[in-house]
Amino acid sequence: MTRRRLTLVRERASLCNRRHKALEGANLKLGAVATDRLGVSSRRILRELATRPEATPADLAGLALGTLQKKRDDLTLALEGRMNDHHRFMIGQLLDPIEELDRRIATFETRIQELSAPFAEAVARVDTHVGISETAAHALVSEIGADMSRFPTAGHLASWLGLCPGNNESGGKRLSGRTRKGNVYARAVLVQVAHVVCRMPTTQYWALYRRIAARRGKKRALIAVAHAVVVTLWHLLTRGQDYQEPGPDALVKRNPERELTLLRRRAAQLGHDLVPQLQAA
Repeated sequence: MTRRRLTLVRERASLCNRRHKALEGANLKLGAVATDRLGVSSRRILRELATRPEATPADLAGLALGTLQKKRDDLTLALEGRMNDHHRFMIGQLLDPIEELDRRIATFETRIQELSAPFAEAVARVDTHVGISETAAHALVSEIGADMSRFPTAGHLASWLGLCPGNNESGGKRLSGRTRKGNVYARAVLVQVAHVVCRMPTTQYWALYRRIAARRGKKRALIAVAHAVVVTLWHLLTRGQDYQEPGPDALVKRNPERELTLLRRRAAQLGHDLVPQLQAA
């Protein structure tokens, strides 16, 4: 069910991109003014645009609701395009499938909620992790399950998901460390979560991402963050605990000597020496 929901979401995104392309072809800059290009106001404007060729930009801007009403002048300018019958036909034909997909996605959401009732505790526990929404929690629990006894260690789970370095060695020489192929659905969700948490300065993952990206690159750092998230989720589900954020200085507290070594090395590169401060008796 979660995989089918993902397929529907991707289909909807594709149609939204096609609709945006049709608007850009008509030189209509609705997205530059309206934050949600498929919100209630935007849909009213697009529906009127597709069915009423005689409607003026001012008439269309008058259909705005809520806070968008304050931007009527900007909307009027954004809707002064070069519309023809082809653009109206394409926009009208793309609106109906998008609305149908919205209804189908909502139906799948309801069904997933019903089927996930036996795993409600695991879903709620995964949802406590920073950067993971309820939708992502449903997708992860549906892929990795709620019983972690099938994975002896967190490393086994990460290996099954394809989020650990590859083990390719021949003749005593280590070859490519490319990650193996794992569960593509769970891996995609975890990489999306990594994109979110590495931009949160109050989390441990922010510090981990910055440390690895500086010497290994951004893509490898994202995989490393996703791996760290997997390890955390395994411990949460194994111990039955909710997530507690240790903070961005968690790596320093865990291994202060390593941090001190890095600081000494950095100071030496700048031509300085670190002098230990004597503690008062």
